[in-house]
Parts: sequence; structure tokens; C-alpha cells
Amino acid sequence: MVFLAVTLEESGLLGSQYYVNHPTFPLDKIAGVINIDAMSVNGRARDMTVTGFGSSELEDILKPLATGKGRTLHAEAAVQSGFYFRSDHFNFAKAGVPALYADGGEDLIDGGTAAGKRAAEAYGKERYHGPKDEYDPATWKLDGAIEDLELLYGVGSHLAGGDAWPNWYEGNPFKANRDSMMKNKPNGKP
Repeated sequence: MVFLAVTLEESGLLGSQYYVNHPTFPLDKIAGVINIDAMSVNGRARDMTVTGFGSSELEDILKPLATGKGRTLHAEAAVQSGFYFRSDHFNFAKAGVPALYADGGEDLIDGGTAAGKRAAEAYGKERYHGPKDEYDPATWKLDGAIEDLELLYGVGSHLAGGDAWPNWYEGNPFKANRDSMMKNKPNGKP
């Protein structure tokens, strides 16, 4: 298991690009990437947003964990914004390594979807990449982020403690690279 903190995302994903080009472990030995770039601080939610929903079998691991906690998975609301292609997991995805990018949803326990949408809009308009985009102990609700991290930990634990070797779903453009790196491996696993 590798915990990787990369830099220069906003300058073109340069840190993750460097790692993918000079990996500590060969990419064909990496079962999957879990991106925790952005965690919701809006409180607990009944759902979980998967950016790039419908991309890889990592979702097959996450879904029963989320269901067990009474949560549902869904795609990001603004797919057209291209968030899947603007975060550090993307360099791994292009290389063929399945990547999961998920965080709290908009159906908040406290206020429902209306409150979740208001919070997301306010963040995008008032704080995202601006001077106010910093820790605020008065407004951040970390209980939801903790629940999200527990689910993502479950995915990582499943990968680390088992023999799962996820791939991209059929039709995903990154699947060919994963298949190519696995073609000479017994049972398609390292």
C-alpha cells in the first residue's frame, strides 16, 4: 500500500505525471488508485458522489460498502465540468490503472438535497481556489468526511487484504492500457 501526496495539480497534474513516469512500484503491480483529493465538509450524506461514475470495477467494491451504510452512489452533478480529467488520479487512469474518485454526496442528513446543492454552489462561487478556500472550524462539518473516508478505507482494505484485481468497465477508453499491461501475467494479475 502506498500513500502518495503529489504537488502541482493546478499546474497540469505535474506531480502525479512524474510519479506515473517514474513509479516506485511498476504500474502493473498497482491494483487501483483511491483519490481523496477533495472531501466534503458539508456534513453527513445519504449518498456518495463518484466522479467518473461507471468507469471501473473499484465501484463494485465501494457499492456494497456504501449500501451497508445506507448510502447510494451516483455520478457528479456537473459531468460537463470534467472533474475526472482534472485531478491527480487521471495520470494513473491514462496509464491504465483503475482509479476511484469519490466523496460526500448532496443529499445531506441535515437539510437534504436542497442544503447539499446550496453548499456546493456556495463553495464553487465563494471559496473554490480563492482566498476563502481554507479551513474554517466554524462551518466545516467533518462527520461526513469521516464516514466517506471509512468507506474509501474499506475499498483499500479490500484491495490490500484480498486478491481483487479490478479493471475498467467494458467500453472505458483506459481499459486497453490495463489489459495490455496484464496480458503477460498469469490470470491477468501480477
